[in-house]
Amino acid sequence: MRYVSHLPAPPLDRFIDDVYCLYGTPRHRRMNVPPMPSAHLFVNLGGPVRLWDSDPSVPPAVLTGAWFMGVWTRRFLFEYPTPVRLVGVHFKPWGMAPFVGVPASELRDRWVPADAVGQRFPDRIRQRAGETLAADALRMVEDELRGCLVEALPRGLDLVRHTARGLEQFHGGCRSSLNSRLKWAWSK
Repeated sequence: MRYVSHLPAPPLDRFIDDVYCLYGTPRHRRMNVPPMPSAHLFVNLGGPVRLWDSDPSVPPAVLTGAWFMGVWTRRFLFEYPTPVRLVGVHFKPWGMAPFVGVPASELRDRWVPADAVGQRFPDRIRQRAGETLAADALRMVEDELRGCLVEALPRGLDLVRHTARGLEQFHGGCRSSLNSRLKWAWSK
């Protein structure tokens, strides 16, 4: 199986880590996925994908179209179709907000079909992608995402980005100067 990745151009790079394409025959049919600090969009161009949550109370899912997955805090199992034809987006932890219109907390530890959150652009990607090459599919995904990006960002997104930069700068710690700046920013 091949993995081709592309870093999106501005302004998408503020929200997205990369856009990728998986295609070919997987070496292993199932993949045990650990918790992930990013949200995702999957656009399946092949056969059905099966997903199992490590929480036994959550029923397994069979997904054929496009779906969003929030930040995942527990392990899950992903079964690839054969052959694989999948286009995906790794969003930054806060990055899905402008594209989904649903609070990130509602998607945490969930996979949700794109049409269930009122999003049609993944269907356009599926229709346009057809049998295109990976590089063309990635450009197509980036074009669709750029077209969906709204100028008015959700309230608080700047604070989240500011906090993330501070945590990165201080290696996960939070200095008192950052704390006071966050309190000031939140009060506005």
